[in-house]
Amino acid sequence: MNHLLSSPRPPEEYIKHIERVKEQFNIVYPLFESALARILAINDIRDALHKMVVFHDLGKLTEKWQIIVERECRENKNLHKPAHSPIGAAYLYKILPEGLKEPISFAVAIHHSDRGFLGDNIEKPDVQAINDGIVNYSTNKIVWDERVNELENEYFPEDTRNLDIAALKEMARRLRLWS
Repeated sequence: MNHLLSSPRPPEEYIKHIERVKEQFNIVYPLFESALARILAINDIRDALHKMVVFHDLGKLTEKWQIIVERECRENKNLHKPAHSPIGAAYLYKILPEGLKEPISFAVAIHHSDRGFLGDNIEKPDVQAINDGIVNYSTNKIVWDERVNELENEYFPEDTRNLDIAALKEMARRLRLWS
């Protein structure tokens, strides 16, 4: 497989997945814009929510996640993949403004809670990342698939490369306090 993948069955390219979610966002957002602005007391949250859409699956760009999802495609079976939600949540926590970082990061961290994956996404995502083998043990940074170098800055900004277990730990600690 040449392209970064979002899912094994049916195989979907990562960028196509993000673009599809952006299309859905553009349909749904106008319906809820005024309510969100009222609830969050912020007039322009479109940019923050757009970032949520783009980075919600950032953790799928880790080297190990890509190796496993490609193997799933080849072997046509389900394998345990590293948790991906906390990675996007931690990145969003770092880049979003005060007042929005908590609810948006929380939403991303739990966006697969319907499948029972919530626990460690909020409690100990740093330990989870280490146990999942997506961290370089000498730098404590997330290990990204080398193909991220081919992505445009919109999908993989330069500062994403510096995401580490400290960012996961800080995000989790702050979200627990916030909640």
